[in-house]
Amino acid sequence: MSQTNCRMTSLEANNADSTLVLSTPPSVNAKNRKYSPVILEEQERKALDVKKIAVKKLKKCCSCTPTKAKDFFVDLFPVIRWFPKYKWKEWILGDIMSGLIVGILLVPQSIAYSLLAGQEPIYGLYTSFFACIIYFLMGTSRHISVGIFGVLCLMIGQVVDREVQYFGFDLNDVNKTAQSEMFNQSTDFCDRSCFAIRVGSTLTFMAGVYQVS
Repeated sequence: MSQTNCRMTSLEANNADSTLVLSTPPSVNAKNRKYSPVILEEQERKALDVKKIAVKKLKKCCSCTPTKAKDFFVDLFPVIRWFPKYKWKEWILGDIMSGLIVGILLVPQSIAYSLLAGQEPIYGLYTSFFACIIYFLMGTSRHISVGIFGVLCLMIGQVVDREVQYFGFDLNDVNKTAQSEMFNQSTDFCDRSCFAIRVGSTLTFMAGVYQVS
């Protein structure tokens, strides 16, 4: 009797399993089915439309609103954000003293560095002055000091001396005029100092373009 009950129980369990398999919807079986890589690739292409995603991101980035324009202008000139919060009574005296000390030390340093770069001394003073003004308007850190750098001046000086010598100028005489026929026949006359600052500024500009790109 017990064996008969066990057989009936096993038959009922098998019937229940078959009924469960038959009652399973075809969509579930289709999901569990293994697809070929080609079908999966087509489904991924349909799910990910790169063109629509790119257009959506471009619209989001290129859309201009007053808030975005204000944030862009403030990020470009951080002085607008921190200058109204400047504590004049507490900070102005220390800033004046530090500015005077740095300025006194910077005058002979800038003259020496301009000579290293193959330029006249006045250009070193220009560089040290205008770099600080630009960083005052566009700088993002109060702990960074911006100015001329000795190693870069040596590297620029090598290029300037090479180009000056190539075009026929005397390296030892700063005030000597051009000896090249190219400059003698040109209406835009340029002496050694003018040519040296052209080479230095062109080299600096191209280095900046390279860094930005």
